[in-house]
Amino acid sequence: MELNIYQVLILLGVLHGLIFSGVLLFHPKYASKTNRFLSLTVLCLVSSNIQYLLILLNLLQIQNIFIIPIEILIIPFFYLFVHKYLNLKISTIEKRVLFIPFFIALLLIILDYYSFNNFDFYKVYENSSSLYSLFLIVVIYFKIRKYETLKEDRNTIKLQVNWLKHLLIIGIIICLYWFYSINSFTVGKISFYPFYILWISISFLIYWIGYVSVFKAQITNERKQIRRQINKLSTNNKNREVSQELYTRIIYYIKNEKAYLSSELDLKHLANKFDKSPSYISQLINKNQELNLTDFISQLRVEKSKEMLLNPDFDKYTITAIALESGFKSKSSFYSAFKKFTQKTPKEFKSVRDL
Repeated sequence: MELNIYQVLILLGVLHGLIFSGVLLFHPKYASKTNRFLSLTVLCLVSSNIQYLLILLNLLQIQNIFIIPIEILIIPFFYLFVHKYLNLKISTIEKRVLFIPFFIALLLIILDYYSFNNFDFYKVYENSSSLYSLFLIVVIYFKIRKYETLKEDRNTIKLQVNWLKHLLIIGIIICLYWFYSINSFTVGKISFYPFYILWISISFLIYWIGYVSVFKAQITNERKQIRRQINKLSTNNKNREVSQELYTRIIYYIKNEKAYLSSELDLKHLANKFDKSPSYISQLINKNQELNLTDFISQLRVEKSKEMLLNPDFDKYTITAIALESGFKSKSSFYSAFKKFTQKTPKEFKSVRDL
Protein backbone atom coordinates (compact mmCIF):
# COMPACT_ATOMS: atom_id res chain seq x y z
CA MET A 1 0.00 0.00 0.00
CA GLU A 2 1.61 3.24 -1.19
CA LEU A 3 0.79 6.61 0.34
CA ASN A 4 1.07 9.88 -1.52
CA ILE A 5 2.26 13.02 0.22
CA TYR A 6 -1.30 14.22 0.86
CA GLN A 7 -2.32 10.97 2.51
CA VAL A 8 0.84 11.06 4.65
CA LEU A 9 -0.08 14.55 5.89
CA ILE A 10 -3.59 13.38 6.72
CA LEU A 11 -2.22 10.31 8.53
CA LEU A 12 0.21 12.44 10.56
CA GLY A 13 -2.67 14.69 11.59
CA VAL A 14 -4.66 11.65 12.68
CA LEU A 15 -1.80 10.24 14.77
CA HIS A 16 -1.08 13.60 16.37
CA GLY A 17 -4.76 14.09 17.18
CA LEU A 18 -5.05 10.68 18.81
CA ILE A 19 -1.98 11.27 20.99
CA PHE A 20 -3.08 14.79 21.91
CA SER A 21 -6.62 13.68 22.82
CA GLY A 22 -5.31 10.76 24.84
CA VAL A 23 -3.05 13.04 26.87
CA LEU A 24 -5.88 15.49 27.58
CA LEU A 25 -8.29 12.72 28.57
CA PHE A 26 -6.04 10.56 30.71
CA HIS A 27 -3.18 12.71 32.07
CA PRO A 28 -4.04 14.00 35.58
CA LYS A 29 -2.27 17.31 34.89
CA TYR A 30 -4.78 18.20 32.17
CA ALA A 31 -7.91 16.78 33.78
CA SER A 32 -10.70 19.36 33.44
CA LYS A 33 -14.07 19.73 31.72
CA THR A 34 -12.57 22.39 29.44
CA ASN A 35 -9.89 20.01 28.18
CA ARG A 36 -12.43 17.19 27.94
CA PHE A 37 -14.51 19.16 25.43
CA LEU A 38 -11.33 20.16 23.61
CA SER A 39 -10.20 16.53 23.35
CA LEU A 40 -13.65 15.51 22.06
CA THR A 41 -13.44 18.23 19.42
CA VAL A 42 -10.07 16.92 18.26
CA LEU A 43 -11.27 13.30 18.37
CA CYS A 44 -14.18 14.19 16.08
CA LEU A 45 -11.78 15.88 13.66
CA VAL A 46 -9.56 12.81 13.80
CA SER A 47 -12.42 10.32 13.43
CA SER A 48 -13.80 12.15 10.42
CA ASN A 49 -10.41 12.05 8.71
CA ILE A 50 -9.92 8.38 9.64
CA GLN A 51 -13.16 7.40 7.85
CA TYR A 52 -12.17 9.13 4.66
CA LEU A 53 -8.53 8.03 4.86
CA LEU A 54 -9.66 4.39 5.01
CA ILE A 55 -11.78 5.01 1.90
CA LEU A 56 -8.87 6.72 0.11
CA LEU A 57 -6.65 3.72 0.88
CA ASN A 58 -9.35 1.36 -0.47
CA LEU A 59 -9.66 -0.29 2.91
CA LEU A 60 -13.34 0.62 2.87
CA GLN A 61 -15.73 0.97 -0.05
CA ILE A 62 -18.07 3.92 0.24
CA GLN A 63 -20.75 1.97 -1.64
CA ASN A 64 -20.73 -0.75 1.03
CA ILE A 65 -20.79 1.40 4.19
CA PHE A 66 -22.69 4.29 5.59
CA ILE A 67 -20.58 7.17 6.81
CA ILE A 68 -21.10 8.12 10.47
CA PRO A 69 -21.71 11.90 10.46
CA ILE A 70 -18.95 12.64 12.97
CA GLU A 71 -18.09 15.95 11.31
CA ILE A 72 -21.41 17.36 12.56
CA LEU A 73 -20.13 16.87 16.13
CA ILE A 74 -16.94 18.89 15.68
CA ILE A 75 -18.36 22.38 16.11
CA PRO A 76 -20.91 21.45 18.85
CA PHE A 77 -18.06 20.08 21.01
CA PHE A 78 -15.97 23.15 20.17
CA TYR A 79 -19.00 25.26 21.10
CA LEU A 80 -19.03 23.62 24.54
CA PHE A 81 -15.26 24.04 24.85
CA VAL A 82 -15.50 27.78 24.20
CA HIS A 83 -18.27 28.14 26.79
CA LYS A 84 -16.23 26.29 29.39
CA TYR A 85 -12.99 28.07 28.47
CA LEU A 86 -14.60 31.51 28.79
CA ASN A 87 -16.73 30.43 31.76
CA LEU A 88 -19.97 31.33 29.93
CA LYS A 89 -23.32 30.00 31.06
CA ILE A 90 -25.12 27.45 28.90
CA SER A 91 -28.46 25.77 29.56
CA THR A 92 -29.12 22.04 29.42
CA ILE A 93 -31.63 22.58 26.60
CA GLU A 94 -29.03 24.47 24.58
CA LYS A 95 -26.59 21.59 25.02
CA ARG A 96 -29.15 19.06 23.78
CA VAL A 97 -30.20 21.15 20.79
CA LEU A 98 -26.57 21.26 19.64
CA PHE A 99 -26.56 17.52 18.99
CA ILE A 100 -30.03 17.09 17.44
CA PRO A 101 -28.69 17.53 13.85
CA PHE A 102 -26.21 14.70 14.41
CA PHE A 103 -28.93 12.20 15.37
CA ILE A 104 -31.18 13.36 12.54
CA ALA A 105 -28.34 12.95 10.03
CA LEU A 106 -27.42 9.54 11.45
CA LEU A 107 -31.01 8.34 11.16
CA LEU A 108 -31.38 9.58 7.58
CA ILE A 109 -28.05 8.07 6.54
CA ILE A 110 -29.10 4.70 7.96
CA LEU A 111 -32.47 4.90 6.18
CA ASP A 112 -30.77 5.90 2.94
CA TYR A 113 -28.22 3.10 3.25
CA TYR A 114 -30.87 0.45 3.69
CA SER A 115 -33.13 1.86 0.99
CA PHE A 116 -31.80 3.33 -2.20
CA ASN A 117 -28.30 4.68 -1.37
CA ASN A 118 -28.90 7.83 -3.39
CA PHE A 119 -25.86 10.02 -3.99
CA ASP A 120 -28.08 13.10 -4.12
CA PHE A 121 -28.98 12.46 -0.49
CA TYR A 122 -25.29 12.37 0.38
CA LYS A 123 -24.86 15.83 -1.15
CA VAL A 124 -27.85 17.13 0.78
CA TYR A 125 -26.43 15.74 4.01
CA GLU A 126 -22.95 17.19 3.39
CA ASN A 127 -24.37 20.60 2.44
CA SER A 128 -26.57 20.66 5.52
CA SER A 129 -23.64 19.66 7.74
CA SER A 130 -21.37 22.36 6.37
CA LEU A 131 -24.05 25.04 6.70
CA TYR A 132 -24.93 23.95 10.25
CA SER A 133 -21.25 24.07 11.24
CA LEU A 134 -20.95 27.49 9.64
CA PHE A 135 -24.00 28.70 11.58
CA LEU A 136 -22.54 27.53 14.90
CA ILE A 137 -19.20 29.19 14.12
CA VAL A 138 -20.98 32.51 13.58
CA VAL A 139 -22.85 32.07 16.89
CA ILE A 140 -19.59 31.31 18.71
CA TYR A 141 -17.98 34.37 17.14
CA PHE A 142 -20.67 36.71 18.44
CA LYS A 143 -20.45 35.12 21.90
CA ILE A 144 -16.72 35.80 21.91
CA ARG A 145 -17.35 39.40 20.83
CA LYS A 146 -19.79 39.79 23.70
CA TYR A 147 -17.22 38.32 26.09
CA GLU A 148 -14.70 40.94 24.94
CA THR A 149 -17.01 43.72 26.14
CA LEU A 150 -16.84 42.44 29.73
CA LYS A 151 -14.67 44.41 32.12
CA GLU A 152 -11.84 42.66 33.92
CA ASP A 153 -11.43 43.02 37.67
CA ARG A 154 -9.21 41.45 40.33
CA ASN A 155 -11.72 38.66 40.91
CA THR A 156 -11.82 37.49 37.29
CA ILE A 157 -9.22 36.93 34.61
CA LYS A 158 -10.25 38.07 31.15
CA LEU A 159 -8.84 35.48 28.78
CA GLN A 160 -7.13 36.10 25.48
CA VAL A 161 -9.56 35.32 22.66
CA ASN A 162 -7.80 36.47 19.50
CA TRP A 163 -6.56 32.93 18.90
CA LEU A 164 -10.16 31.69 19.09
CA LYS A 165 -11.29 34.27 16.54
CA HIS A 166 -8.45 33.26 14.22
CA LEU A 167 -9.47 29.64 14.66
CA LEU A 168 -13.07 30.52 13.77
CA ILE A 169 -11.94 32.31 10.62
CA ILE A 170 -10.08 29.17 9.56
CA GLY A 171 -13.21 27.18 10.41
CA ILE A 172 -15.36 29.45 8.21
CA ILE A 173 -12.95 29.02 5.30
CA ILE A 174 -12.97 25.24 5.75
CA CYS A 175 -16.78 25.13 5.89
CA LEU A 176 -17.09 27.24 2.75
CA TYR A 177 -14.59 25.03 0.95
CA TRP A 178 -16.44 21.99 2.27
CA PHE A 179 -19.65 23.36 0.77
CA TYR A 180 -17.87 24.12 -2.52
CA SER A 181 -16.22 20.68 -2.71
CA ILE A 182 -19.40 18.67 -2.20
CA ASN A 183 -21.18 20.71 -4.87
CA SER A 184 -18.36 20.20 -7.35
CA PHE A 185 -19.47 16.53 -7.69
CA THR A 186 -21.48 15.42 -10.65
CA VAL A 187 -24.23 12.94 -9.96
CA GLY A 188 -22.94 9.38 -10.06
CA LYS A 189 -19.28 10.38 -10.11
CA ILE A 190 -17.49 10.58 -6.81
CA SER A 191 -14.01 12.14 -6.75
CA PHE A 192 -12.25 12.71 -3.47
CA TYR A 193 -9.47 14.86 -4.87
CA PRO A 194 -11.25 18.17 -4.10
CA PHE A 195 -11.42 16.97 -0.48
CA TYR A 196 -7.66 16.56 -0.07
CA ILE A 197 -7.31 20.25 0.75
CA LEU A 198 -10.18 19.95 3.22
CA TRP A 199 -8.72 16.94 5.04
CA ILE A 200 -5.19 18.40 5.10
CA SER A 201 -6.67 21.64 6.48
CA ILE A 202 -8.32 19.59 9.23
CA SER A 203 -4.92 18.03 10.01
CA PHE A 204 -3.46 21.51 10.30
CA LEU A 205 -6.41 22.52 12.48
CA ILE A 206 -5.64 19.64 14.86
CA TYR A 207 -2.09 20.93 15.32
CA TRP A 208 -3.34 24.49 15.81
CA ILE A 209 -5.95 23.53 18.40
CA GLY A 210 -3.53 21.20 20.17
CA TYR A 211 -0.63 23.54 20.73
CA VAL A 212 -2.30 26.93 20.93
CA SER A 213 -5.09 25.85 23.30
CA VAL A 214 -2.72 24.12 25.72
CA PHE A 215 -0.35 27.09 25.60
CA LYS A 216 -3.15 29.57 26.28
CA ALA A 217 -4.50 27.39 29.08
CA GLN A 218 -1.02 27.32 30.63
CA ILE A 219 -0.83 31.12 30.43
CA THR A 220 -4.23 31.38 32.13
CA ASN A 221 -3.17 28.97 34.89
CA GLU A 222 0.03 30.93 35.44
CA ARG A 223 -1.94 34.19 35.71
CA LYS A 224 -4.22 32.56 38.29
CA GLN A 225 -1.19 31.35 40.24
CA ILE A 226 0.41 34.81 40.07
CA ARG A 227 -2.80 36.41 41.28
CA ARG A 228 -3.08 33.90 44.14
CA GLN A 229 0.55 34.60 45.06
CA ILE A 230 -0.07 38.36 45.02
CA ASN A 231 -3.16 37.93 47.18
CA LYS A 232 -1.20 35.70 49.53
CA LEU A 233 1.60 38.26 49.84
CA SER A 234 -0.93 41.03 50.33
CA THR A 235 -2.68 39.03 53.03
CA ASN A 236 0.62 38.25 54.71
CA ASN A 237 1.62 41.91 54.63
CA LYS A 238 -1.74 42.89 56.05
CA ASN A 239 -1.44 40.25 58.75
CA ARG A 240 2.05 41.48 59.56
CA GLU A 241 0.76 45.03 59.86
CA VAL A 242 -2.05 43.90 62.13
CA SER A 243 0.36 41.80 64.19
CA GLN A 244 2.83 44.65 64.49
CA GLU A 245 0.06 47.01 65.60
CA LEU A 246 -1.11 44.49 68.23
CA TYR A 247 2.47 43.96 69.44
CA THR A 248 2.89 47.72 69.88
CA ARG A 249 -0.35 47.91 71.85
CA ILE A 250 0.68 45.02 74.11
CA ILE A 251 4.12 46.49 74.83
CA TYR A 252 2.61 49.92 75.48
CA TYR A 253 0.11 48.38 77.90
CA ILE A 254 2.76 46.40 79.76
CA LYS A 255 5.42 49.09 79.89
CA ASN A 256 3.87 52.56 79.54
CA GLU A 257 0.65 51.80 81.37
CA LYS A 258 2.79 49.99 83.97
CA ALA A 259 0.73 46.79 83.82
CA TYR A 260 3.91 44.91 84.78
CA LEU A 261 3.56 46.28 88.33
CA SER A 262 0.56 44.03 88.82
CA SER A 263 1.43 40.55 90.03
CA GLU A 264 -1.60 39.27 88.10
CA LEU A 265 -0.02 40.15 84.74
CA ASP A 266 0.74 36.99 82.81
CA LEU A 267 0.09 35.39 79.42
CA LYS A 268 -3.49 34.47 80.26
CA HIS A 269 -4.24 38.01 81.40
CA LEU A 270 -2.91 39.48 78.14
CA ALA A 271 -4.86 36.93 76.08
CA ASN A 272 -8.10 38.00 77.76
CA LYS A 273 -7.19 41.69 77.53
CA PHE A 274 -6.51 41.64 73.77
CA ASP A 275 -8.95 38.86 72.85
CA LYS A 276 -6.30 36.55 71.41
CA SER A 277 -5.18 33.05 72.27
CA PRO A 278 -2.29 32.67 74.74
CA SER A 279 -0.21 30.87 72.12
CA TYR A 280 -0.70 33.73 69.63
CA ILE A 281 0.36 36.34 72.21
CA SER A 282 3.39 34.24 73.13
CA GLN A 283 4.46 33.80 69.49
CA LEU A 284 3.98 37.49 68.81
CA ILE A 285 6.19 38.51 71.72
CA ASN A 286 8.86 35.93 70.91
CA LYS A 287 8.90 36.96 67.25
CA ASN A 288 9.46 40.65 67.95
CA GLN A 289 12.02 40.58 70.76
CA GLU A 290 14.76 38.45 72.20
CA LEU A 291 13.18 37.90 75.62
CA ASN A 292 10.11 35.77 76.13
CA LEU A 293 7.11 37.34 77.86
CA THR A 294 7.98 36.11 81.36
CA ASP A 295 11.56 37.39 81.19
CA PHE A 296 10.44 40.67 79.58
CA ILE A 297 8.02 41.36 82.43
CA SER A 298 10.55 40.22 85.04
CA GLN A 299 13.19 42.52 83.57
CA LEU A 300 10.84 45.53 83.80
CA ARG A 301 10.04 44.65 87.42
CA VAL A 302 13.72 44.30 88.26
CA GLU A 303 14.44 47.71 86.70
CA LYS A 304 11.65 49.21 88.81
CA SER A 305 13.03 47.62 91.96
CA LYS A 306 16.52 48.91 91.12
CA GLU A 307 15.14 52.45 90.95
CA MET A 308 13.74 52.11 94.46
CA LEU A 309 16.86 50.39 95.83
CA LEU A 310 19.05 53.18 94.46
CA ASN A 311 16.80 55.87 95.92
CA PRO A 312 17.60 56.71 99.59
CA ASP A 313 13.95 57.70 100.09
CA PHE A 314 13.09 53.98 100.01
CA ASP A 315 15.75 52.83 102.48
CA LYS A 316 13.19 52.63 105.28
CA TYR A 317 11.23 49.98 103.39
CA THR A 318 12.03 46.26 103.36
CA ILE A 319 13.30 44.54 100.24
CA THR A 320 10.24 42.29 100.33
CA ALA A 321 7.90 45.28 100.20
CA ILE A 322 9.89 46.74 97.29
CA ALA A 323 9.71 43.38 95.52
CA LEU A 324 5.96 43.14 95.88
CA GLU A 325 5.49 46.77 94.77
CA SER A 326 7.62 46.02 91.73
CA GLY A 327 5.11 43.35 90.67
CA PHE A 328 6.68 40.17 91.99
CA LYS A 329 4.42 37.68 93.76
CA SER A 330 7.01 36.61 96.33
CA LYS A 331 10.39 37.41 97.76
CA SER A 332 11.88 34.23 96.30
CA SER A 333 10.75 34.98 92.74
CA PHE A 334 12.13 38.53 93.13
CA TYR A 335 15.54 37.32 94.30
CA SER A 336 15.70 34.78 91.49
CA ALA A 337 14.86 37.33 88.78
CA PHE A 338 17.12 40.02 90.29
CA LYS A 339 20.09 37.68 90.35
CA LYS A 340 19.37 36.61 86.74
CA PHE A 341 19.42 40.13 85.33
CA THR A 342 22.04 41.81 87.55
CA GLN A 343 24.25 38.90 88.67
CA LYS A 344 23.85 40.30 92.21
CA THR A 345 21.40 39.89 95.06
CA PRO A 346 19.30 42.93 96.01
CA LYS A 347 21.44 43.44 99.13
CA GLU A 348 24.67 43.25 97.12
CA PHE A 349 23.29 45.71 94.59
CA LYS A 350 22.27 48.13 97.35
CA SER A 351 25.63 47.82 99.13
CA VAL A 352 27.43 48.92 95.96
CA ARG A 353 25.34 52.09 96.03
CA ASP A 354 26.49 52.86 99.54
CA LEU A 355 30.20 52.66 98.66
